[in-house]
Parts: sequence; structure tokens; C-alpha cells
Amino acid sequence: MTADETPSTTAVPERVVGLTLTRRPVRIAGMVIAAGVIAVLNGAVGLAVGGAVVALGLITAAPVAFGAGVAGLLISPEIDPVLHTVGALGLLAVLVDPAVGTPTGRRTLMATAGVGLVIGAGTYSVLALWSLPAVTVGLVLSVALIMYAIHRYERVTLGLVSDSPDQ
Repeated sequence: MTADETPSTTAVPERVVGLTLTRRPVRIAGMVIAAGVIAVLNGAVGLAVGGAVVALGLITAAPVAFGAGVAGLLISPEIDPVLHTVGALGLLAVLVDPAVGTPTGRRTLMATAGVGLVIGAGTYSVLALWSLPAVTVGLVLSVALIMYAIHRYERVTLGLVSDSPDQ
């Protein structure tokens, strides 16, 4: 590092078995929590799957680590909403980990936690009234509508949408 460089707030890469690891404690904690939930839900097989999930989480990108964790949670024959929620929150930490080192990291974390809490509480309360497939369809459609609204908002703010009728 030269004299005019300042230390970065991102994780410092470490060399482990020929692989470069750039993981923060938030991501590692999330993977360990998800692996613990997988182990509790599935016993000895879950312990092995949880270990594989942690290993993948350390050497792959955040979306791949998240996908491996979700797949690990889905192999459970037991449906325990509390444990699955804890595992999902651990996996959420994997996705928000890159935002922790940015200047807006705290706001991003709070917004993500708030949205996750609202979606989780809403889903859990609607499960008392509707079947799981109906709640799943409703949740997927709601998230798709929210994402489309954000997409349209971005297009309007960037000036990519015009008011003229010929477009």
C-alpha cells in the first residue's frame, strides 16, 4: 500500500488452500446459522449438508452461497416455520454482507431487515388463513409487482420514459 492509499472497509483477502477468501463475519455468521438450522432439521445428513453449505459459502459468490443455503433448507422433511425463518435470516445476512462495508451499509441493512420482517410476518399470518400453495403464489406475485414498480420508477427517474403518445 502506498502512502496516498487508505485502507478499505472491505474484507481483507486471505489465502486458504489456493483460494482467495474475501468474506466478512456477517456472511460467515449467516452461513453458520443456516448450516446449524439445516443440521437441526435433518440430523446427521443435515450436518454434512450444512458443512457443505458453509464450505460453498466461503469459496463462492453471495448468490451461489445463498442458493446452496436455500437448497439445504429445502431438503428438510420437517416443516418448522420458526427454524426455517431463522435459517432464512441467516441466508439474508449472506446477501446483505457486501453492503456492510459501504457508507450506506447501515441504512441498507435496516431497510432489508424491515422489508424481510414485513414479508415474513405477513406470510406467517396469511398461512393461518390460506393453504401453502396459495400463500406461495401470493408472495411470488407480490414480490414480482414490487420489483416491477422499482424498475418503472428507475426508468422514469433516468428519463427513459417519455410522455409523448408516439412512443
